[in-house]
Amino acid sequence: MSEFDVFDPEVRSKLDEINEKFKSFIVQQKNEIIKSREEYFTVISNLKIEHQSLTNKLKDLISKENELNSQIKRENNETQEVESRINQLKIRLIQLQQERETLSNQVKDLNDKVQIRRNELTILQNEQRKQIDQNIPEVLMFERLLGLKFSSLKTGCLKFIFINIDDKDPQREYELNLDVNEYDYKVLSTNPNLNQDLLNQSINNLNNDRDLVKFLKQIREFFQKN
Repeated sequence: MSEFDVFDPEVRSKLDEINEKFKSFIVQQKNEIIKSREEYFTVISNLKIEHQSLTNKLKDLISKENELNSQIKRENNETQEVESRINQLKIRLIQLQQERETLSNQVKDLNDKVQIRRNELTILQNEQRKQIDQNIPEVLMFERLLGLKFSSLKTGCLKFIFINIDDKDPQREYELNLDVNEYDYKVLSTNPNLNQDLLNQSINNLNNDRDLVKFLKQIREFFQKN
C-alpha cells in the first residue's frame, strides 16, 4: 500500500491547496521569464541595430578619411595656389578623425550595455532558480508526506526525487525531470526508465486536470512496480 492511500481528508485538502499554490507559482514564474526574455531580446535587437548603424558610419568615415589622405597627397604636389585648400582638407581630416574616435567610443559603450544586459539576465535566471525552493515553504510538506523533494534544474525545469520506494534500500533515489516552460508540461526523463506509454498517459492527465499530487502519486506507483 502506498503512502497516498492512507491520506485523510484533511491532509488531502492541504495537498490540494499546495497543488494550487504550486500551479500559481509556476504560472507566475513562467510569465516573469517570458517578460524578461522579451525585454532582453528587444533591448538586444535595438542595440544591434544601433551598433550596425554606427559601424556603417564608422566605415564610411574611414573611407572618407582615406580619400582625403589621397587627395592631400595629390594636392601637395601642385602649386602654392592650392596650399590653402590643403590646409582646409587637413582641418577636415582632423575633424573626421575626431568623429571616428567618438563613434568608436559609442560602439564600445553599446558593447558594454549588451554585456550588462546579458549579466542581468543571468542574475535573474539564477534568482528564479532559487525562488522555486525559497518561495514555496510547502516543499517541506511534500518531502515529509510524499517522500520526495524537488529542485530547479534550469529555468522552467523541475527535478523530483522519490525515496522510501525500495524496501531493501529506502534511501535509494528515483528521479523524474519535468519541463514546465509551456502550458502543457513534458516529462524530460526518469531514472530508472519507465514505460513510455504509462508516462504519456499520466502527463496527458496532468495537463488536463492540473492535479500535480495525483500525477506524483502515479509516478511513485510506476517506480514501485518497475
